[in-house]
Amino acid sequence: TRARQKRGATEQALAELAGHLNPCVLEQEDPGEALRAARELAGPHGVVVVTGSLYLVGEIKQLIPEASCVR
Repeated sequence: TRARQKRGATEQALAELAGHLNPCVLEQEDPGEALRAARELAGPHGVVVVTGSLYLVGEIKQLIPEASCVR
């Protein structure tokens, strides 16, 4: 996914850059839907790590209850 701004890289460009790592790629336009899908894939004991621009991290942080964030 990407932040809702024009400068963000497309999902396809990021997948191509990470292709040599053999990632599991799931494209979601909406950051909230991407978070939901990542949580589902991680399972109840898994961890979801959000990286990227501060814009994207800020959007995702607003969707997560404060108690579940690790600092």
